[in-house]
Amino acid sequence: MWLVEKHTGNIVDNTFHSLFGYTPLHDFKQRFATLKYIRDHEILSPDIKNKIFDVFVIYQKDLAVLNNVARRFKYAKMKHSGPSFDLIGNNLNELPDHLKITIAHLGLKYTFRVSDLINIINKSLTYREELFLLIQSIKNPYTNIEFTNANLFQIYTHIKRKTNITMPVLFHLYFTTWFDKNKFANKYEAIALDHSIQNYIDEYDESELVELSHTWIKTFKHSYRKFYKNLHIDKHYSRPKLVKELRPILKEYLISSHTLTSSVKYSAFTNACNLMIKLLNDNKNFGINTRHNDKRQILFKNLSHINKFSFNPNNEIYISVVDKFLNKQDEFSEFKYPNIIPFNDNIFIIRNYVNVTTSNNIQNIRNQNRTRRRLSYPEFDLTDSPDNVITVDASNINYNITTTLGRGIGMRRDHNVQYDDDDYYHDDDDDENISIDSF
Repeated sequence: MWLVEKHTGNIVDNTFHSLFGYTPLHDFKQRFATLKYIRDHEILSPDIKNKIFDVFVIYQKDLAVLNNVARRFKYAKMKHSGPSFDLIGNNLNELPDHLKITIAHLGLKYTFRVSDLINIINKSLTYREELFLLIQSIKNPYTNIEFTNANLFQIYTHIKRKTNITMPVLFHLYFTTWFDKNKFANKYEAIALDHSIQNYIDEYDESELVELSHTWIKTFKHSYRKFYKNLHIDKHYSRPKLVKELRPILKEYLISSHTLTSSVKYSAFTNACNLMIKLLNDNKNFGINTRHNDKRQILFKNLSHINKFSFNPNNEIYISVVDKFLNKQDEFSEFKYPNIIPFNDNIFIIRNYVNVTTSNNIQNIRNQNRTRRRLSYPEFDLTDSPDNVITVDASNINYNITTTLGRGIGMRRDHNVQYDDDDYYHDDDDDENISIDSF
């Protein structure tokens, strides 16, 4: 596409067309690379270079007008993503125009509340896992696809020029790096981490805050052990009250513990200590459990003579069993019958049997009281009488060469033979050979 007339016979126009005529209109990097080539060319005279530059200015101006017309045409034909609502469901039509912005992204129009976009930007630039900063790309919340640099620049200019909202510090620093995530992390990681830690305490649950509170108390006592060595938090002290009183202090303590800037570390720890000292001076009962004085001790009138332990006579209540329970004169809300669950005797018997049996087996093993059941054979009268001599077929005897000396020829146990449970008892720990002398 030609924005200036071709082949005018002028050397300037011909040179310009030969250099820029085949460069695509959207490739601005190639155009400026060609312009740099003309500037450094030694053959062209300075007058010709200046005239080429003048033509290039006209070319860029006409190209900008053409791009603007094309962009407006595409934006007019673009469809809206849907009804105009913010991220929590409020209708954006009732919102002033300067507090909302319409962005063209991937061929659709999206209308956002400016404050919602600021929250998305801050969350993305301060994203972390535990306390390790992992900066994320800023994405469209409806599609989870990254905004382009043009979209981010549009958001930046809208906040700066059309609203009275203070520009977020991290978004401004992100703009100075031309929305490059890696450059931003390398240059401003410490600042982003400090902003991230300030919001990190809001993600703690109560148990984690209580644990962090005790850690802070130990740190504070170590720093001011001369004045606050007796500082102690009662184990029955109200946990919600403890968290509420120490929350602003814990935020400063977290910053001092995890920041990468030494000056911020010192100032945050100093602020935390000053806030703690002010809290202790204003609240003398900090960490002391005062609720136990409100508990009342219930005593029975008929058994008052055997009551030898009195915690506080002012909190003692004497009641009559007959009046309160048997006659049911009125409700006594402070005393309730115990909730006793019936015990299952069968479970106890089974467990007791298993435990006793297991204990006896273990004790027998420790005492080496192992027994081997003898094999049942017909009884023979083994005397010296020739009539009582047992004749054994040598071909049916399995000879064991490894029989212990003195036992003679033994009978080796054959594992391939199946034995009945009533005739044979096998001990896994004893793998000796059974000889004829054992019977």
